[in-house]
Amino acid sequence: MNESFDSRPNSCLARAVMALVLLTALITLAAAALFLVAVLPIPETLRPWTGLGLFMGAGAAVSVAILRRARNGDAAVRQRLSRLLEPWGLSLQTSGEQAGTYTGVYRGHDLRAAYAISGAPQKPVYHLEIALHSDTPLRLAVGMTNFRFQFDETRFGELLPTQDAALKSLMIYTDAPSAARALLASPRTKSAILDILSPDAPGVRNLVIEQNAVTLRYRHLSLKGLSAELIGRWVADLAAVAERAESATAN
Repeated sequence: MNESFDSRPNSCLARAVMALVLLTALITLAAAALFLVAVLPIPETLRPWTGLGLFMGAGAAVSVAILRRARNGDAAVRQRLSRLLEPWGLSLQTSGEQAGTYTGVYRGHDLRAAYAISGAPQKPVYHLEIALHSDTPLRLAVGMTNFRFQFDETRFGELLPTQDAALKSLMIYTDAPSAARALLASPRTKSAILDILSPDAPGVRNLVIEQNAVTLRYRHLSLKGLSAELIGRWVADLAAVAERAESATAN
């Protein structure tokens, strides 16, 4: 399966924010050390060394605490995602700083899930991509009209007009309108797409077919709304879309 997901969105920004937080903490500690040295009854010759010792000791403690909190946060995210994804045959293959990839097989299709965390540590944004391999050349992007795409949807082609009232809440872009209409003509496929992009589910979601994969892209400020049951339903929906896309483009 071709990799289409950047598993490190804004990782440089996250590191920059962490460095800024650490720098601010060190400046505050330096000011506090200077104040203590000024008010405490310390011999004049020992004041510089006392201040330096206080600053270095407190700075080391703060640095360790901040870095440990970041590592613990990443580990907690991996543990939660493992509980969500492992019931569907996915196992963690690679993990790094604020990112990781799970792989597996579902109903004979290669399945991959990649996650990443972006933004400031105090307000992270969680990205999750679930991709199911499909032998189809169809290029299609479907999004929720109330939210912006996470990418340039126009590279998939033109906006597909539809008279189907059930699809009015969606934006559909494709460069193969005939194959796309054949795909959407299937009640099961249409139901799967509407379920994946339901406004009742958490997060901003898009559905993409390209590079021989049917992919769900998810972005949200929290993972709390996700459950193993919901992930399983989405994976089954992706399989329904993939199998119909293969037959729609084969005819």
